[in-house]
Amino acid sequence: MVLKGTLSVGTFTAFLSYISMFFAPISQFSSFWNLYKSSTPAIDRIKDIIDMEIEKSGSEKLNFKNRTITFEDVDFAYGEKIILKDFNKQFYKGLNYLVGDNGTGKSTIIQLICGILTPNEGKITIDGQNIGNVDQKNLFDHINCVL
Repeated sequence: MVLKGTLSVGTFTAFLSYISMFFAPISQFSSFWNLYKSSTPAIDRIKDIIDMEIEKSGSEKLNFKNRTITFEDVDFAYGEKIILKDFNKQFYKGLNYLVGDNGTGKSTIIQLICGILTPNEGKITIDGQNIGNVDQKNLFDHINCVL
């Protein structure tokens, strides 16, 4: 239409400008929607942790001395999949490392220490105190994990 002379260059430029002004919010909305949809699984996991009820809780308070965490013959499985079998390890105050391939139990060990998961067999102690006998809220006040 500009080439035929039925539409001025200024009107055409204004039209293109209005089109971009119209579609910019729609484009932003679609990117927000994609961000929302991709974060929904993470929100669901966080909600599951927040809504988690304490299954069993001891009555003891956690007393720190040397801050040594000990795993003694710990077994843990997710259903039929065995993650830890006769696991024995001591973690000492300071810098400790857990290194391994995906699915080897690193996050499971951390969740066991925090009391989020409970071992099928064996025991976990902090300074000789079995965390299974410690009040869960008291344990959460002292130990947390960020996965």
